Amino acid sequence: MQYQLEIRAGEGGDDAKLFVTDLMNSYIKWFNKENWKWQGLTQSDGQSTIIVDAPRDLELEAGALRVQRVPPTEKRGRVHTSTVTVAVMPLSSLMTTAVIVDPKDVRTEWFSGTGKGGQKRNKSQSCCRLIHIPTGISVTQQGRSRKHNYNIALEEMTKRLNDNSDLSFTNTANAMRQNQIKSGGRDEKAVTIRMQDDMVISHNSGKRMSAQKYMKGFMHLLH
Repeated sequence: MQYQLEIRAGEGGDDAKLFVTDLMNSYIKWFNKENWKWQGLTQSDGQSTIIVDAPRDLELEAGALRVQRVPPTEKRGRVHTSTVTVAVMPLSSLMTTAVIVDPKDVRTEWFSGTGKGGQKRNKSQSCCRLIHIPTGISVTQQGRSRKHNYNIALEEMTKRLNDNSDLSFTNTANAMRQNQIKSGGRDEKAVTIRMQDDMVISHNSGKRMSAQKYMKGFMHLLH
């Protein structure tokens, strides 16, 4: 199954952003060891995304990670605490398909035009109103040509239905992401990484492992 894996900086400022890149590099090491195909790596300030074709459930990786380490940019040797979040979503849940209007779902009404245009326009029933029965969306188009009015109204109806579909998809994807990462704060951590102690703790499974080994792409051993 193909997954989209997103890593985002949470609390901790610049070091959280730096750790986003470090963690994504660790995931890539894992994927390469398993010979899993990955693509579409994108990285920006505090966010990194990749698509991977994996035979196992990667959603177990989702959650907030608390990281304690001396940042590479720290000159006084102080330990900083920051958080990053990992969201893993099946790619199929992030793909929308174009809505095709079924004529059986559309009621067509014809009526005379109103306003300026002369006697012919006001008497001939060339103006079109389309009503999408399942959703109640209604589109009206006025003009002299029946065919033109119908086609324009159908185009507008299709656009509105696709806009609604895209909005519904976006809301679903955001809800799925939010359910995985929660607020991304330190108190909602799924994993704690303590670099100074070479220790990683999973708060879901209770397992522990070396932080160095974790960063070499063995994070799946926590599950």
